[in-house]
Amino acid sequence: MLFPRDTASTTVTVYSYLLVKNQDGEDAGKTYKRTVLPDCVWTQDSEANYKATGILNAENVKLLIPFDSDYFSVQDGSVFVGDGWTVQIGPELVGSYIVKGECLYDFPPYLIEQDEPAEVLYDIPEEEDAGVLQDIDFIRTYVEPFEAQNKYKRPKEIIEHFVGSRNLWYIEVRC
Repeated sequence: MLFPRDTASTTVTVYSYLLVKNQDGEDAGKTYKRTVLPDCVWTQDSEANYKATGILNAENVKLLIPFDSDYFSVQDGSVFVGDGWTVQIGPELVGSYIVKGECLYDFPPYLIEQDEPAEVLYDIPEEEDAGVLQDIDFIRTYVEPFEAQNKYKRPKEIIEHFVGSRNLWYIEVRC
């Protein structure tokens, strides 16, 4: 994509939620796929929102990512299965994480077939699915340390600008 000359580009790392499939094509687990994207534009502005309890500061980020052929759009409800990269809006364990710069943290594969933890340290009703325990274990073991170690953003809006020449296409992510 062609950005104005005075626009500074930066590298970003996108962690995309990924369903891992087994050889039979069935869901076998989940993880986050790390993709490093060069030549992006990261603009950040701060604003103050006034509430009854006081001032709430908010940092808004607009990220412009040049289109490349490895981009996989999930805007139509498609499920990302690991070919290329994507950006997703979603709650914990589903949405993407975006880090300014190159982040080296790698999430391990989180397989559904993995055994339950030997000691269950959380209070979950017995009727809940074992998958809930695995989700909590994955969050505590991998997601919480990632969030503590990195300054990250979560997408709130994704706009695909695919008009005109392919050289001008880009993905706008608002965080």
